[in-house]
Amino acid sequence: LKKKEAAVVSSVLSTVTTVDETWKGAAQAITRVARLKLGMTKPGRQKLAKQTWLWTDHIRDKVREKKKQAVPRIFYRKDG
Repeated sequence: LKKKEAAVVSSVLSTVTTVDETWKGAAQAITRVARLKLGMTKPGRQKLAKQTWLWTDHIRDKVREKKKQAVPRIFYRKDG
């Protein structure tokens, strides 16, 4: 009976690992799932232009207003 119990317990419980091995396994699992669900960008490609398609009309108007105010300061600034 004890041998059968030991066999069941050993099949259910994984072998003892170090903390580093456990963290490495967890990190690999998280990375694998993230890649499957989120995908990966190819090297050298930009992300979706700061995802401006998520902006609301209010935010888009504020950004345009800020850009209009910033342009004169850039072109008419005197050096020294």
